[in-house]
Amino acid sequence: MSPVLQSIVEAAVAGTGSTHGWIVSATEAGLTVAAATGPAAARIGERRLTGTGGTAGFVVGSGQPLALTPRPGDPVLDDELVTLLGEPLTTVICVPCSTDQATRGALQVMNKVGGGSYSFDDVELATLLATVAGSALESSSPGQPVRSPADLSGALSRLADADGGRYARVAVVIDALLDGA
Repeated sequence: MSPVLQSIVEAAVAGTGSTHGWIVSATEAGLTVAAATGPAAARIGERRLTGTGGTAGFVVGSGQPLALTPRPGDPVLDDELVTLLGEPLTTVICVPCSTDQATRGALQVMNKVGGGSYSFDDVELATLLATVAGSALESSSPGQPVRSPADLSGALSRLADADGGRYARVAVVIDALLDGA
């Protein structure tokens, strides 16, 4: 697993107060887990998914984010990764990892600690981190130049210019995570 993607998913889980998270990458063959964290991470590993259903499949296919509280029978529960969690989904945020060229995958966090619901700030943080993950996924695609953690950190710093205070704090956290990668 990529240390950059692993740091991003760990930051997303910690920042949103979730119990689980993963990043899936989209390829012509389908979806593959690129990084995972939480109690089920060892079971999930770098699993190639046989289907394109579930939340991540919808988000990759549509390019649209989701934030929801699943109900029994909800199609989001028909997801092989969700079955590996070993616990029911209570809350989900899933956002596309996109670049200017394409949606490269999805970042998903689940089950807000304490049973609460996700806030707008949680969705915003996940979206920002997914943007950085999109750049990392793009650089790991065949035919793409490999970007260093410093390059990804620079891209995040440029995003921080869009909304100084909030994104600059996130940039510092990601910069520190990437220094440890």
